[in-house]
Amino acid sequence: MHCRMPKTPRGVFTEFATLLAVLFILLNFLGAHSASAGTIFAILSYAYDYLDGLDGVPQLINQVVRLNDIQERLA
Repeated sequence: MHCRMPKTPRGVFTEFATLLAVLFILLNFLGAHSASAGTIFAILSYAYDYLDGLDGVPQLINQVVRLNDIQERLA
């Protein structure tokens, strides 16, 4: 089970900006190409997977900082 923290104003802004970016990319693609429902689904699915992968970035950065701190203490 995945538990999310309450949204801060910065978090809401980030999600809104991401939504606008995805809509811009989708509309830009549709204007240049004739797209089927499968193509639209693939674009949205790829964008969702990409954004879902970004959820782990803060934890990754925290682990890197923690490992650097441990390395400095051992040196």
